[in-house]
Amino acid sequence: MLKMRWFFGALLVMLALAVPAAAYNNPQITGVTIDSATIDRGGQVTVQGHLYCTENDGVPFGFQINGQNSSIKQVVGKTKSVQGGLWGGGGGPGCTGLTDWQSGSSAFNGKFTSGWATVNVQIQGACDQDGCHAWGGTQRYLKIVNKG
Repeated sequence: MLKMRWFFGALLVMLALAVPAAAYNNPQITGVTIDSATIDRGGQVTVQGHLYCTENDGVPFGFQINGQNSSIKQVVGKTKSVQGGLWGGGGGPGCTGLTDWQSGSSAFNGKFTSGWATVNVQIQGACDQDGCHAWGGTQRYLKIVNKG
């Protein structure tokens, strides 16, 4: 009986060494930039930037702007501010190292104009039924310029 247990134990060790465990390369968003913001005549702001990420086992992963935590705030006058949320996804098939992203926004309480604003963006990616596995974000004070 002891020889039989030793045999099965040795067999399990050999199988474990012969068949590599499924490696899960945890996807990561390692950086987010906000590069520019433009405004059209209707007051719609378009924000663009880049996303730096590692791929999940060599496969690009999808990503989206987390609308609950992403926003634009523009101070108008001395006491009033105009705010709006950012929503949406990015460009291309998914995050593949250096990837462009873009999002649009209209103000909730007024109208955006060209001028300085604070943009806060939070991005989540590699989402499945268990939740999202990669996050990243940044904030920037930049000038919203008219579309030419």
